[in-house]
Amino acid sequence: MTSNRKSKQSYFIVRVIFSIMTIFFAVKNILNPSFNLNGVFMLFSLGLMFAVLGMEIYLRKERKYFKLTIMASVFIMSVGIFNLWVYLNI
Repeated sequence: MTSNRKSKQSYFIVRVIFSIMTIFFAVKNILNPSFNLNGVFMLFSLGLMFAVLGMEIYLRKERKYFKLTIMASVFIMSVGIFNLWVYLNI
Protein backbone atom coordinates (compact mmCIF):
# COMPACT_ATOMS: atom_id res chain seq x y z
CA MET A 1 0.00 0.00 0.00
CA THR A 2 2.82 2.42 0.78
CA SER A 3 4.55 1.80 -2.54
CA ASN A 4 1.31 2.60 -4.36
CA ARG A 5 1.02 5.83 -2.40
CA LYS A 6 4.63 6.78 -3.15
CA SER A 7 3.99 6.01 -6.80
CA LYS A 8 0.99 8.31 -6.85
CA GLN A 9 2.99 11.04 -5.15
CA SER A 10 5.84 10.80 -7.64
CA TYR A 11 3.48 11.03 -10.62
CA PHE A 12 1.72 13.93 -8.93
CA ILE A 13 5.01 15.76 -8.41
CA VAL A 14 6.03 15.25 -12.05
CA ARG A 15 2.62 16.45 -13.27
CA VAL A 16 2.87 19.53 -11.06
CA ILE A 17 6.34 20.31 -12.43
CA PHE A 18 5.14 20.02 -16.04
CA SER A 19 2.05 22.11 -15.20
CA ILE A 20 4.20 24.86 -13.73
CA MET A 21 6.46 24.75 -16.80
CA THR A 22 3.42 24.99 -19.09
CA ILE A 23 2.04 27.99 -17.22
CA PHE A 24 5.47 29.63 -17.12
CA PHE A 25 5.99 29.34 -20.88
CA ALA A 26 2.40 30.42 -21.56
CA VAL A 27 2.90 33.60 -19.53
CA LYS A 28 6.24 34.24 -21.24
CA ASN A 29 4.52 33.74 -24.59
CA ILE A 30 1.86 36.29 -23.66
CA LEU A 31 4.46 38.84 -22.52
CA ASN A 32 6.81 38.31 -25.48
CA PRO A 33 4.85 36.90 -28.45
CA SER A 34 7.66 37.54 -30.93
CA PHE A 35 9.77 34.73 -29.43
CA ASN A 36 8.06 31.61 -30.81
CA LEU A 37 10.09 29.06 -28.85
CA ASN A 38 8.03 29.82 -25.73
CA GLY A 39 5.00 28.34 -27.49
CA VAL A 40 7.01 25.31 -28.56
CA PHE A 41 8.24 24.69 -25.01
CA MET A 42 4.72 25.23 -23.67
CA LEU A 43 3.20 22.66 -26.03
CA PHE A 44 5.99 20.17 -25.42
CA SER A 45 5.68 20.38 -21.62
CA LEU A 46 1.89 20.08 -21.94
CA GLY A 47 2.35 16.96 -24.07
CA LEU A 48 4.75 15.50 -21.50
CA MET A 49 2.21 16.19 -18.78
CA PHE A 50 -0.37 14.19 -20.72
CA ALA A 51 2.19 11.42 -21.29
CA VAL A 52 2.79 11.16 -17.54
CA LEU A 53 -0.97 11.04 -17.00
CA GLY A 54 -1.21 8.25 -19.58
CA MET A 55 1.52 6.26 -17.82
CA GLU A 56 -0.28 6.70 -14.53
CA ILE A 57 -3.55 5.50 -16.05
CA TYR A 58 -1.79 2.49 -17.57
CA LEU A 59 -0.09 1.50 -14.32
CA ARG A 60 -3.29 1.85 -12.30
CA LYS A 61 -4.94 -0.48 -14.84
CA GLU A 62 -7.77 1.97 -15.50
CA ARG A 63 -7.53 1.81 -19.26
CA LYS A 64 -10.82 3.53 -20.06
CA TYR A 65 -9.20 6.77 -21.25
CA PHE A 66 -5.68 5.48 -21.86
CA LYS A 67 -5.78 5.57 -25.66
CA LEU A 68 -7.37 9.00 -25.73
CA THR A 69 -4.79 10.39 -23.32
CA ILE A 70 -1.87 8.98 -25.30
CA MET A 71 -3.34 10.24 -28.59
CA ALA A 72 -3.77 13.72 -27.07
CA SER A 73 -0.19 13.64 -25.81
CA VAL A 74 1.19 12.64 -29.20
CA PHE A 75 -0.94 15.24 -30.97
CA ILE A 76 0.11 18.09 -28.66
CA MET A 77 3.80 17.19 -28.90
CA SER A 78 3.56 16.85 -32.70
CA VAL A 79 2.01 20.33 -32.92
CA GLY A 80 4.91 21.63 -30.83
CA ILE A 81 7.43 19.90 -33.09
CA PHE A 82 5.66 21.29 -36.18
CA ASN A 83 5.84 24.79 -34.66
CA LEU A 84 9.55 24.28 -34.04
CA TRP A 85 10.03 23.13 -37.63
CA VAL A 86 8.18 26.19 -38.95
CA TYR A 87 10.19 28.46 -36.63
CA LEU A 88 13.53 27.03 -37.76
CA ASN A 89 12.67 27.16 -41.49
CA ILE A 90 11.75 30.85 -41.43
